[in-house]
Amino acid sequence: MDASTRRWTIFAVTAGVVAALVALIAPFYALHHEGSPYRRAMEEASRPQQPAAPSPTLVEATAHVRTFAAHARAGRYEAAYALMTRAYRSGVPLRRFREAIAANPYLTKADDVSLYRLREVGGTRQAEGVLATGAGPVAFAAFEARDDGAWRLTGLQLGGTPALPGP
Repeated sequence: MDASTRRWTIFAVTAGVVAALVALIAPFYALHHEGSPYRRAMEEASRPQQPAAPSPTLVEATAHVRTFAAHARAGRYEAAYALMTRAYRSGVPLRRFREAIAANPYLTKADDVSLYRLREVGGTRQAEGVLATGAGPVAFAAFEARDDGAWRLTGLQLGGTPALPGP
């Protein structure tokens, strides 16, 4: 091998080693360099994510349903009945309403309501969640309508079954 070929071989090997070192070091530098977009992305991804705050309407619906459940548990049937729409109250006498709640172990032992979905269409809304009770948890749906400018209940389902008598 002549001197010229040897120089080019040494140059090519050196260039290859430098390129390999750059290829190995560059990603490490990019990840750890202060202004690197990769570092910012990794820092953002590693931050704990805050759960989305519930919407104000979901909070309002939850408070409304919790009020109903508290009245039902405490035997305040007239107060629970007052949370129903005027149309419901005109079709279902308080006596039937009272009997239905008193006979339902989920409503009489209601501890808490957690709503996770609220659908609003026009002047109606449907809230879905879980009713925690002394009789065990049960899937829960509350149906509401606007009545004299306020949300009032039109019906409840527990485990997919109507929990209140219909008109």
